[in-house]
Amino acid sequence: MRRLIAGSALAALTVAAFVTFAGTGLAAEIVSIHGSMPNGGCGPVKSVTVAGPSRIVVHVSATAVENGPASTGPVYTQILNSSGVVLASGPTGYNAPAGGIYGVQVCAAANPENPSVLEYSGEISVLAPGMLVSTATGKAGVRAHATIVWFTVNATRGHVSIRVDDSLHKVHLGASTGLKATLGVNRVAISGKGMTLVLTGHGVQQHIVFHSRNYSASGAVLRGGITIA
Repeated sequence: MRRLIAGSALAALTVAAFVTFAGTGLAAEIVSIHGSMPNGGCGPVKSVTVAGPSRIVVHVSATAVENGPASTGPVYTQILNSSGVVLASGPTGYNAPAGGIYGVQVCAAANPENPSVLEYSGEISVLAPGMLVSTATGKAGVRAHATIVWFTVNATRGHVSIRVDDSLHKVHLGASTGLKATLGVNRVAISGKGMTLVLTGHGVQQHIVFHSRNYSASGAVLRGGITIA
């Protein structure tokens, strides 16, 4: 079963994650999540408590096939208020307008190609409202050229590196100098040394397009993922 990145979150954990902002309004916490959900249903709600306006960003990978409804993708996230009312469905991030308790749950679109129960894992990041994205890190695999091509990205303030590995075709590319990264909530663009990589989040999916002088690959992320925060 292939794995798919869903840009949203929640977990089977029963303990709520309490996140409080200091006076500076900086990000308070990253909460790891994992659990299971039925094919065509949603997993348990993960509670996140914030003290004021904030941005909740979720990334999750799941054992689901790639295809799914265009409106949600094969796996998607729902953000709920304290009463259980759905505030948003499908996005990788949500701008909470005020403090309080919010719920996050991971859902899967019904698909006969999937098993009856799907597993997922990921993380929830809670950021101050309007906080700029400053990092993109992780390792993600896409299916291209009849194999899984791996992309390793480490983009932080002052340093950017990238590595591309296609073992089947003996392609191994990388650079840790001379690169420039442009980061957004759901988009990462890295260029330099004759290479360009663009990662985007479409609904709950991440998608990578890579080009170099002698090698290109693109596709939906099936394994791993790049965390943008």
